[in-house]
Amino acid sequence: MNKYQNASNWIVKGTEVEMYNSKSDSLNVYINCSNKVPHRYLHFEAYGAFKEDESATITPPENQRELLVTFTGRKEGNVEATMQYIFYNDAGEKKHVRRIKFGETGVIHIPVWTNKIKMALRVSGQGMISIEDLELRWIANYKEYEQLVIPKRMNLSNTEERYLVLTNIYPNAENLYRNGFVHRRVKSYQEDQLPVDVFAFQGSSLLNEYEFDGVRVFEGNQTSLEYFLKHTNYKKILIHFINRNMYEAIEIGAPNTPVLVWIHAVEAERWTRRLFNVENNGMMARTLRTLPSNNNRRMKFIHELFSRQDDRYQFIFISEFIANVAQEDAGFQLADDRYRVIHNITDDSVFKFEKKDPELRKKIWTVRPFVNKKYGNDLTVKAILELSKRPLFYDLDFEIYGMGPQFDELLEPLRQFKNVHIHERFLSQPEIAEIHRNKGIFLCPTRWDTQGVSMCEAMSSGVIAATNAVSCIPEFMREDTGILAGEEDYIGIADGIEELYNNPELFLEKSKVGSDWIIQKTGKNTVIPEELEEIRKA
Repeated sequence: MNKYQNASNWIVKGTEVEMYNSKSDSLNVYINCSNKVPHRYLHFEAYGAFKEDESATITPPENQRELLVTFTGRKEGNVEATMQYIFYNDAGEKKHVRRIKFGETGVIHIPVWTNKIKMALRVSGQGMISIEDLELRWIANYKEYEQLVIPKRMNLSNTEERYLVLTNIYPNAENLYRNGFVHRRVKSYQEDQLPVDVFAFQGSSLLNEYEFDGVRVFEGNQTSLEYFLKHTNYKKILIHFINRNMYEAIEIGAPNTPVLVWIHAVEAERWTRRLFNVENNGMMARTLRTLPSNNNRRMKFIHELFSRQDDRYQFIFISEFIANVAQEDAGFQLADDRYRVIHNITDDSVFKFEKKDPELRKKIWTVRPFVNKKYGNDLTVKAILELSKRPLFYDLDFEIYGMGPQFDELLEPLRQFKNVHIHERFLSQPEIAEIHRNKGIFLCPTRWDTQGVSMCEAMSSGVIAATNAVSCIPEFMREDTGILAGEEDYIGIADGIEELYNNPELFLEKSKVGSDWIIQKTGKNTVIPEELEEIRKA
């Protein structure tokens, strides 16, 4: 029996949990949690008590920073159990948490700053778990992991009739919104009976597996992806945010598998298109030393990808605008039969149209990252300041949501107004949809967009979007579907708001026309059939 499976080494509090060792040395945990006490934490003593001894300090062998955790056994009843590893730095600050679910074997990467960890078992529900194997083991390299773990825990066969979505990040229990738009696609594919798995390309992670919302998700680094593809046989690989490392792994692991690549923008555009984000300050010189060279490497890769002499790689661009930009910046024109334009989804089952009360034209809001000039938050501030000079201003109500390094500085001039309400936080999709139901105008000025998904979601809900006619925006908005101002034109946005204030019938008309237009163009029932047609194409 190792020390982790010895019940005497665990601290058990409360009457809801009982822990003991069976004759077979399994660690048995009886759980009787209720609504009053929905879960309990059991702490492993050497770590949880933080004794100043070797058992409480992370001391990985030289050149080994991957910890293999096995947490398997059987369970009875309606119970859930998760082993949690909480990482602390030298100052005793909690910096990171990694969770391994009961029944899983996973690899935990130990960051270089880690000094101590706290190991805790979180249990809930009613029933019993019998932990038959709880072990921590340092592993030196991928080959060792491959030999020890993968054959035992991953069924990688029977993939001939399945499709693989490969993306840079994907939601999990700790991060629900990472590439949420990719997850929504995957769920739509499942609804249409397309058998699909996901691989999240994580640069520092060995091959791991988890389930999220009914989706089987693998994650790992380049070596992991190579191994994974060698031992599977998917019908087609579907990629969001491709990079050279993904590409090289595919060429080694699945050199004959067809590939469908979505081009969103950032992976295939020249850095000079976003010069407005390069601040004229002390950081400018350093930015201009590193940004061009990094971007040039990426554009060289995209050129190589586009100019392949075979048609094994096919492409989907999310807008006509980015299709033109990407090909121009890569210096290569794709043949018409190698690409198609299919927009990102506006989920009209979430962003449902509801007929507006005309009074909602006075309710104006925005939610944006405050990270750079792309999002035009300074234009939002200028438009509100412009409206403050007009008689209608105090009959309007503004709600501003968001976060980022520019948040406080940009919004400072608006804090003087009682009808401007500022909230430093982000919102989930359901929260945004709920706010749309009670607002009439959505401020989303921009300097650069490849679709403007938040704009489309507002339009779908019947909210009038106020933005700028730059980059892709005219592809998704017309004069009769919203407020479409010129480049850098915050006065035009203010004028559009005043026009709707003075013309409630125009507000109602644009609300309905805008919703119908964007659902027809980007709604789920339009986009998913088009994507599935490309995916299933031989």
